[in-house]
Amino acid sequence: MTRLLCESGTVFMDGTFKVVPQLFTQLYTLHCFYKGQMFPMVFFLLPDKSKDTYCRMFRLLKDYAASNGLIFAPRFFQLDFEVAALRAIQHEFPLSGIKGCNFHYNQCLWRKVQASGLVPYYSDPLVKRLIRSCSALSLVPLDRMDDAWLAIDADSPPTDHPAYERVETFKDYFIQTWLENPDVFPRSMWNHFGNFGARTTNHVEAWHSALSRTVRKDHVNIFELINFLKKQEDKGEADRLLLRAGQPPPKLSTKYKVLNDRLIRLTGELETGVKTLIEYIHSVGYNLNNN
Repeated sequence: MTRLLCESGTVFMDGTFKVVPQLFTQLYTLHCFYKGQMFPMVFFLLPDKSKDTYCRMFRLLKDYAASNGLIFAPRFFQLDFEVAALRAIQHEFPLSGIKGCNFHYNQCLWRKVQASGLVPYYSDPLVKRLIRSCSALSLVPLDRMDDAWLAIDADSPPTDHPAYERVETFKDYFIQTWLENPDVFPRSMWNHFGNFGARTTNHVEAWHSALSRTVRKDHVNIFELINFLKKQEDKGEADRLLLRAGQPPPKLSTKYKVLNDRLIRLTGELETGVKTLIEYIHSVGYNLNNN
């Protein structure tokens, strides 16, 4: 399993808290794709969520890989926007790229919508269009993001709109957190233009949810958890044997395939000039939030 992880170009990471023994804060797992299917490869029980702990986790993994004649240095990591984990990656893997999970990006936006008092106004077409356009900005070409934001801003509710002050609060947050915050969330981290593969860590979260359903209780003792993880490891190895024997990986859900096909078509229309930038943003925002 360590070899597969070291050979993978992208490592997906996330933590879960519900099932972990009382002595620990989270079960942190590293996953990667193998022949089109994602598998959990490494499990860590961590005492907290600090940068130092994540750095120690990575150093242990690098040392273990080295002891087996391997090098653990992925080209990309994909995870949520937890700052301590991001800082640890930057410290331990300065040459690796980092991609933030698009689902968590949209969760962050929605939490700010709620905090800004915009939920009651979400049915308003101008407010809805602004929020959806900010969601779509993650799928705009990096070199066109400034132009895209200017177009979105010009398209936003005017000064006489009843939600104007709340909209301005949301826009200030968006600028300060996502557009002009390169030390924490550089645009390249949350931009997924041209990525028609895994834009989220939802595979990882789905695995954690399945683990919780299997365990069926909170904070199991460490021996029970180890047994569950061993069973998961055995199942993963059996599934990989089937893949090596020629069995195809699970198909994408129809919903996700339809969304991807639409995004590919819209990207082509933007690049060929069939759609203007703001038309592309509106179309992407609609599809992201109606799929």
